[in-house]
Amino acid sequence: MKLAILMLVGTTSLLAPLTASADSGRAYEWGIKVAQGGPGSVPTIVQSFDAELIDAGNIADVAVLSDGSVWTWGTTHIGSTSMTAVQVPGVSNVRKRPVDGNGDFAALEQPGTDLACPSSSTVVTWGLSESGDLGLGVINNGANYASAQDVTALDCQHVVQLAAANSHMIALTRNGDVYVWGGNANATLGLGYTHRKSSIDTPTLNAAATALTGGNSAGVEITAGVGDGGLLVDGQAYSWGDNTYGQCGCDSTATTILSPT
Repeated sequence: MKLAILMLVGTTSLLAPLTASADSGRAYEWGIKVAQGGPGSVPTIVQSFDAELIDAGNIADVAVLSDGSVWTWGTTHIGSTSMTAVQVPGVSNVRKRPVDGNGDFAALEQPGTDLACPSSSTVVTWGLSESGDLGLGVINNGANYASAQDVTALDCQHVVQLAAANSHMIALTRNGDVYVWGGNANATLGLGYTHRKSSIDTPTLNAAATALTGGNSAGVEITAGVGDGGLLVDGQAYSWGDNTYGQCGCDSTATTILSPT
């Protein structure tokens, strides 16, 4: 459940049909407060910087400014819990919406920082590592990264999309490859098994999801829920993971959906 909703006014990233005004680029927020002193139930200006892209989470929110820097507020795992935005160290050149997985965060730098493949993007993650969900090759449950870290396993892979939840992440490459990592207790990663490995700390190819893309990222969208993953390919939806309440939507009573269905 999202505990806050964000909206930018006067940018190309509108989440509602408002007219551009003197508030251009400002972030409005409403819902249950994400931090002490949060905005409450009425849309309220929470940030006045030149924001272009935003994402809301349960405990923090993130925004990309026009210069490609990333800023966050709430329980950011960078500084103290506050509605005052702080810049995320170690990340720049972000041109796509960052993802807020409720404690773990990711962004896509373009161009990236690997000199071996200057045209490729770089995936960076930061925040709380609960189940290897930062993709850094270590489980270290409860460890906190207060600056952006390069997910080196995805260097030179031309990642074009990211999705995140509180214990796992998903990445889509230009060639339609789908990578997953993090908690897998309920087949959250869609790899065809569940309890054999409770977590995976390095981006791992999801062969079944990749086969569905046809070798191309065009017309493909990825998403991540608390215990689930999803894939949209040319209008056809697939999902996997926890299905306790039928959230797969695939006409199955199984409590766990092991692979894209």
